[in-house]
Amino acid sequence: MAGVRLATMLILSVMIFTGCVTGDETPPTVGPPTATIVPLPTPSPTSGPPATATYTAALDAILIPGPPLTAPSDFFFLNEDDLWQQTGVGEARPALTERDIGPWVQTPDGSKVAVVIYDEGDEGTIEELRIVQPDLSLSEPIVVLTEAVDPVDTAITALAWSWDGNTLAVGRSDGTAVRIQNLSDPTTSPTSHPVALPGVPGTLDDMRWAPSGAGVAFLVEDDEERGSLFITPNDEDARPVISSDGQTRAIQSFDWLAGRGRLVFVEQPSSAPTGAPGSIFTIAPDGTALELLVSSGQFAPAASVALLAPAWDGRQIAFTVHIPNANGELVFQSLWVQTIDSGQLIELTIEPGYRVTDLWWTAAGLCWRGVDLGARGSATSASYSGTEPFILGRSNIEDGTSSVLYRSNPRTR
Repeated sequence: MAGVRLATMLILSVMIFTGCVTGDETPPTVGPPTATIVPLPTPSPTSGPPATATYTAALDAILIPGPPLTAPSDFFFLNEDDLWQQTGVGEARPALTERDIGPWVQTPDGSKVAVVIYDEGDEGTIEELRIVQPDLSLSEPIVVLTEAVDPVDTAITALAWSWDGNTLAVGRSDGTAVRIQNLSDPTTSPTSHPVALPGVPGTLDDMRWAPSGAGVAFLVEDDEERGSLFITPNDEDARPVISSDGQTRAIQSFDWLAGRGRLVFVEQPSSAPTGAPGSIFTIAPDGTALELLVSSGQFAPAASVALLAPAWDGRQIAFTVHIPNANGELVFQSLWVQTIDSGQLIELTIEPGYRVTDLWWTAAGLCWRGVDLGARGSATSASYSGTEPFILGRSNIEDGTSSVLYRSNPRTR
């Protein structure tokens, strides 16, 4: 499985494929792409946000709530080293196997996945951005990055689909980002445009498209892993939403609330100025109208929210709560759903002996991954490492009951 790779030299050659190829269900062998070479623009990582807030048409567009979406029937998930698909109420099935997989993201409608695949070439590791199509065939490369030194640092670090599945935002390890458009129409050649980043020291950790399609929000972590939240309206400079400079709040994770024109975020547990570390807040993309949505302190002393997943219609939000164990380490305690307008909270039943590490809203209910607490080293982690046994569950958010959809096999290799 792709890990963290270090490099002393990075040579990037970038190609844009003129269309996505669908074929049979057997992924083609990775080989030299037959692509039309179109140089990607080189965004400047030093173009920072304006010193004072100014309202423009592009900023006004990103403030538009955008439409809520219908929850998808299917979702994708990692199963050890492979990418699998859970199909509605049917059985889980492999979607991409026997590949070295890096960052990946599914479209909001759950129909396809953009995925980074690593392969070895004559000049070093080749990093390709491809699309797993609705029929589970694999497209030709959209972006190819050749790195001359092995082991190497991952060039693509973050991916985000627009809500219409037509545009992909791509963050890179050199501190730049681009958006690749026209990916849903095979008759139109993709085009690429720079996405301005703030130019502050740190690592691009996560990106999310605005529901309106008018820009991208992203999280930048500094050397102390304190996160700052920014937005970039299309074709404009990046703007801070919440910055961790000085003693202001630091962000752990975030997302958009569909149909509301707001962002939702979790403050880092170690961030103290608000008196509610680890709680859930909402805020307008221009940094105004900050509101406390869920206080972590109501669940237990020193409790903290870990995972966050808003529903596609923006009416509800699912989240996990972690509490300190005897050693002071935060461990999974419970899974909840809040109806935002009423404030109603429902705790969802989780099979004993598991911790929740992933959340997916689907047409059939809220789905989640539960990792076996008996697996080595898993008790205090908030994520799935790819080695632990797990189950996929689905919860009825009306009464909190849950059922198991899939059980993985214990890892044997």
